[in-house]
Amino acid sequence: MIISHDHSIWQSNLYGKRIELKRNCLKVNKFPDSKSQISKHCKYGIVTNQLHHYTVTCTKSAYLLDADVNLYSAYADKGYELSTMQQHFNKFFRYNRAAQFLQAADIHEKYLQRQTLAACCLQHYYQF
Repeated sequence: MIISHDHSIWQSNLYGKRIELKRNCLKVNKFPDSKSQISKHCKYGIVTNQLHHYTVTCTKSAYLLDADVNLYSAYADKGYELSTMQQHFNKFFRYNRAAQFLQAADIHEKYLQRQTLAACCLQHYYQF
């Protein structure tokens, strides 16, 4: 967790220690494979647990949105069903007061924006 003072109030955000591990060429496996024998309830229960952790840790809405999109991206990259992901995100946001300003559609839209940007960057890179 990163703690900083923003003029009049203290702010906290997540610290990406996994980024440091990736720099050292170490593979990080955060979530179970989508095809594993673990029950569906358990696999998607991790989503709820992580969302709760992010809601408690991130004090700014922008920090929370970024952390949630990263979680959504990690699950999407592992091959999880996006519709089921959206259901779990919506259920969490509906019952959690601190995150009620978010919607799963917001997370999905931001995820698609990142995917489009990444595709454009790759296309531009390979043109040269």
